[in-house]
Amino acid sequence: MKPRQLSLQAFGPFAGCEELDFTRLGESPLFLINGPTGAGKSTLLDALCFALYGQTTGNDRSGAQMRCDRAEAKNLTWVELTFSLGQRSYRIYRAPEQERPKQKGEGWTTQAARVELYQLDAQEGEKLLGTKAGEVINHIQELLGLTVDQFRQVMVLPQGKFRELLLASSRDREAIFSQLFQTQIYKQLEDKLKARAGQIQREMQDHKLRISGILESCKLHTEEEVAQELQELKPRHQQLLVQKKDAQEKHLQAVKASNSAQQLQAQFLTLNQLKTQYQSHLDQQPAIQVQEEQLALDAKARKIQPQKNELDRLEKHHQQLQNQLQVCQQKYQQALANKQQTEKARLLAEEADSNQRPGLLQGQHRLQSYQEKVGQLAEQERKVNLAQKEAKKANDTLIDLQAQEQQLKKQIKATEEELSQLAQQQQNLAEAPLQRERLSQQLQSRQRLEELRLAQQKLSEDQRSAQEQEQLAQRFWQEQQQKAQETEYHWHLGQAAELAQQLFPGQPCPVCGSQEHPAPAQPTNPQGLVSKEQLQTARQEVEKAAKLLQDWTAHCQGLDYQLQENHRQQQELIAGLQELAEQPLAILQASFQQLVQQEQQLKIAQQRQQQLTEQQRQYQEQFNELEPQLLQVQNRWQQANDELVTEQSLLNQLEKELPAQLRTRQALAQALDKLSQQLQALEQAKSQAQQQDQEQDKQLAAWVQQEKDLQEQLSTSLEEQKTAAQNWEQALEASGFKNSVSWQAVLLEDQQLEVFSQQVNAWKDKKHQLEGKLDQLKETLAEQKHPDLEYFKQQETAAEQALEALQTEFQQLDQRWNQLQETAKRLEKAHRENQTLEDRYRIYGTLADVATGASGSKISFQRFVLGVLLDDVLALASRRLDHMSRGRYSLVRSQETGGRGAAGLDLQVHDAYSGRRRDVATLSGGESFMAALSLALGLSEVVQAYAGGVRLETLFIDEGFGSLDTETLDLAVATLMELQTGGRMIGVISHVSELKEQLNQRIDVLSDVQGSRLCLQV
Repeated sequence: MKPRQLSLQAFGPFAGCEELDFTRLGESPLFLINGPTGAGKSTLLDALCFALYGQTTGNDRSGAQMRCDRAEAKNLTWVELTFSLGQRSYRIYRAPEQERPKQKGEGWTTQAARVELYQLDAQEGEKLLGTKAGEVINHIQELLGLTVDQFRQVMVLPQGKFRELLLASSRDREAIFSQLFQTQIYKQLEDKLKARAGQIQREMQDHKLRISGILESCKLHTEEEVAQELQELKPRHQQLLVQKKDAQEKHLQAVKASNSAQQLQAQFLTLNQLKTQYQSHLDQQPAIQVQEEQLALDAKARKIQPQKNELDRLEKHHQQLQNQLQVCQQKYQQALANKQQTEKARLLAEEADSNQRPGLLQGQHRLQSYQEKVGQLAEQERKVNLAQKEAKKANDTLIDLQAQEQQLKKQIKATEEELSQLAQQQQNLAEAPLQRERLSQQLQSRQRLEELRLAQQKLSEDQRSAQEQEQLAQRFWQEQQQKAQETEYHWHLGQAAELAQQLFPGQPCPVCGSQEHPAPAQPTNPQGLVSKEQLQTARQEVEKAAKLLQDWTAHCQGLDYQLQENHRQQQELIAGLQELAEQPLAILQASFQQLVQQEQQLKIAQQRQQQLTEQQRQYQEQFNELEPQLLQVQNRWQQANDELVTEQSLLNQLEKELPAQLRTRQALAQALDKLSQQLQALEQAKSQAQQQDQEQDKQLAAWVQQEKDLQEQLSTSLEEQKTAAQNWEQALEASGFKNSVSWQAVLLEDQQLEVFSQQVNAWKDKKHQLEGKLDQLKETLAEQKHPDLEYFKQQETAAEQALEALQTEFQQLDQRWNQLQETAKRLEKAHRENQTLEDRYRIYGTLADVATGASGSKISFQRFVLGVLLDDVLALASRRLDHMSRGRYSLVRSQETGGRGAAGLDLQVHDAYSGRRRDVATLSGGESFMAALSLALGLSEVVQAYAGGVRLETLFIDEGFGSLDTETLDLAVATLMELQTGGRMIGVISHVSELKEQLNQRIDVLSDVQGSRLCLQV
């Protein structure tokens, strides 16, 4: 989060409306907030915190208490902050609850608190996110990822509060770090593992209750009782099973016998029914005989039906021939009328041909006589066109040569002017090569000086790093030497204990010779005896540490020599460059590039001058060659015009001798074609009329012949019809029919014929079927008697009752047997499932205990992850604290776990002077400030590096610098400047005058009797 603009009114000591534009300080500024005591420096931080969270940095004053007493009554108290978060921008307005004058009348009224949060968008404008206090607070915490208390501890170090983050408890630090690094997922994992383990425990308890419920369902108390009862029921269950099978077999035999008796009785009933049906069927025989007689008459009539069909066909054919004869006679009359018309048309066409042909032939002869003159006219037109083209060509050439003459004159004049300008330009740039060569040498020296300065910075950084490594190597050597001394001390003490381990009662001591050993020496090292190999290893580690220290010392000396040599070379270059040594390199490079460009311009001008001189010569030669060509073209143009006049007069003479519409070969040919077409049309009309007349003669003859043929066919058809009628009369008489009417009367319709045939055949089939069934049943029942159905029914009932009695007893016993069997299976399954739950609980329970810190080191999973992140923070913080404390202090994480519920994130300070660790609360005021500042800066860098949901791009520090000495103050400011280069905004509130000299950008808070004002110094 970076503030962009802060506006406030009647807030704290600021009576009026004040606006502060942070963007004028730059993207990543380091600035000072300066002003006398009580002017309102810390109020700016209160305004930031109040705008975001509705609380001040110290939380010792409410928003209503921040009202300025010197403000006018009409001016309300409010704060407005515009800030950016990554690529997004937001604006928040907040006003506390306050008293204001009534708009009407006298007195005061309470103005309710007001808050508005907007998201700013360049295209869509402002988007309102919330207007309720709780809603806006939730939005701010979601955007910044910090609560108000965490905001005070990591982004603002308010006056008197800078030690809070440093001295925070492990539990409070866990809350802050989990929000900053977004490690809630590890806490969620802890909760899920714990919940899963608890669920498995509950499921195990449920299984125990389930086993009790299974036993209760069969009214037993133990699994042994289930097994015992199953053993007791087994013999009786098997006996009843055998008896039930025997009873089922007897019942089945009784049912079969009863069914057989019923089937026999049913057959006797069926025989009686068939006899009744057969007699009823015979009663229908008279009606069937009538139908058979009708079918016989129909068959006799259908036998002579072909003769009747032939007679009907011949009568129909005769009628068709009469109709065709009538149509033929009508066609003949029509053809006769058409013949008269075609003959008349033929005579008219022959008359037109004889009248029009002589005139058309005469016109054709006249047009043919024009053909020679038309050819002469075309030739003369060609000559005129050639003369016109020659005259136009000469005229175009003349115009083109005149334009070339004018163009050459303009080009010669422009070339002379450009040559004059190039001469002046070369005179102005004549000194550029010498200046460029001189500046090139100076630029090389200046670039070398810049390289030396950059190398000096790099060497200085390497020197500081090497000195830090040398100090670490020194400490490491001291630690290894101390360890070696302790190892050697324990080794000497352990020699007596080693001899004591070889003593046995009754055997003499190799030192004193005594056979009694009342107090043998014991090892003093809690880890056991130190071997000679361990002692040798400790001594080797000391040698390695000494070699490492020696290497780093030599490396530091080499860097010192390189820095001195670098400084010497810089002084030599500065002496040669003089005032150019401090001039920015970019300006020198720009001047050099300008001279290079001028030298290139000079070369380009010289080349251009040579080109223009050559062009000037070529233009003059072209102008000299153009003069004779122009005179020659003028003479040719005059001759072409004279020839055109002569040819045009001859063309006019020929045009007078020919009609205007026939002056072209095409027009004359078209006129001749038109006459030829007219002659051809006359010939075609005459020929067509003659052909149509001949065609009509043929059609007339054809209709006469067709009428004659039809008359002959009618005569033949009449004779055939008489013969067929005689044959039909003879067929009727032979079949016994009086006439056609009696024959037609006995002839049945096809549908009626089919119905009668089906009814007769069906009656006969059913008669044969009934006779067959009667014969079969009579044969089957010949030796059978009527059965006693009552006897068989009693036998079936007795067998069924015996079976039901056995089934009832077996069902009761089998139900209990199955219940016990199912209970045994359910118990076995429950035990298997319970074993699975116990196996799962061994996994999830152990993981839950480890993740929640219920076992082992008592450190939860989230706290372990935060401990690793805290180590990263402390590594960066210690580097800065080591630098500011001149190698004395570094921050470390306490490894003590103890029995507390929230351990693992406590801080300690390592004092290099004493070589011990102690609580951070033991630091003095200035030391605490350095440690808190280092912790805040380290936390900011690590949060940015891990790119979590929180962006710590801003840090405000309120006081604390007054507790530092001059040298430590310089180191602290250098640290802040180094942090500023990483893209962070850092604001410092302090009275220290040295800071005012070192920080050029500042916000001055000016105070007078009317209130405080803000002044931005950039």
